[in-house]
Amino acid sequence: MEHVAAIQPWKDSNLAGNTYLTPLSAESVRRLGLLLVQAQAYFPNQILPPGTPDGWLMAWEEIAQEYGEHRFRSALWRVCRKSKFIPGPSEIEEECVVMKMAEQEHKRKLNPYVPCGECVGSHVIRERDGRNEAVRCECWKTWKAAQQKVEK
Repeated sequence: MEHVAAIQPWKDSNLAGNTYLTPLSAESVRRLGLLLVQAQAYFPNQILPPGTPDGWLMAWEEIAQEYGEHRFRSALWRVCRKSKFIPGPSEIEEECVVMKMAEQEHKRKLNPYVPCGECVGSHVIRERDGRNEAVRCECWKTWKAAQQKVEK
């Protein structure tokens, strides 16, 4: 059993094959290592098994890549305050998902879809090849594009 004192970043920062994620900088990985040391200090009586800190740091890097360092740090401390033991990566990731969904919902409420006068809901009826079909209205497409930019 070991207390976390120092963590060495691993050489391959893309272990999970998440090529769509931008790798974190060496400074960011160092900050995650410091967060792990601080989380261990938050639970002074818990000793992690050998190798656990290194494995968790790899998982934490992937989570921070996907959800952002700021959201990861906030989720870590929210989970630590609720836990009796050092939270595992899955608990932190669950909190990141909850936080991201809440942020997106808040942004949607701030920018609701308002249909133009031509559409019903988000569709307009157009005639094509002698048949009527419902297609997305341009006002909805514009709003959806703006939503996707905000959600990133």
